Amino acid sequence: KEYVLVYFKQRSAEELKVIEDGLQKRKIDYKLIDYGISYKEDDYKDLLKKARYVIWLGRQESQGVALEEAMSCDVPILVCDVSYVGQWSVDQKLKDILNEEESAYTNTTSAPYFDERCGIKIKDLSGIDGAIEKMDKQPDSFRSREYVLDNLNLKKQANDF
Repeated sequence: KEYVLVYFKQRSAEELKVIEDGLQKRKIDYKLIDYGISYKEDDYKDLLKKARYVIWLGRQESQGVALEEAMSCDVPILVCDVSYVGQWSVDQKLKDILNEEESAYTNTTSAPYFDERCGIKIKDLSGIDGAIEKMDKQPDSFRSREYVLDNLNLKKQANDF
């Protein structure tokens, strides 16, 4: 494994800078996927093959298919989770689909299907340094593919449905 993959989807440039500064401070090589700008599914899959882990800086999700792809590849994930639904950076037209109350809703996440086997979740970027350190020390201790096989297989999903 050659680098850390940073997956950046519709969050603020300031949040991304905090993560990049943390990686650069530790001299950790990383690659960036910028969803909507430089995102191609085949590129993402190729990058996952050589990633030690993924730092996920994404918006709230109801499913999180790209996150589940990383988990399926057994790549551990450090999720920099959202604190509220409106914690995303998009043009005003898209933001206007939510009223103020909906945008401020706090019972949300960037990783709806996830447990401790998959990696680490943090809500506050002030904890990014400790989380990166933990991911660097024990990337092989996570078993995200096991989580996918246990929870997201077709039989279980059909029964749940």
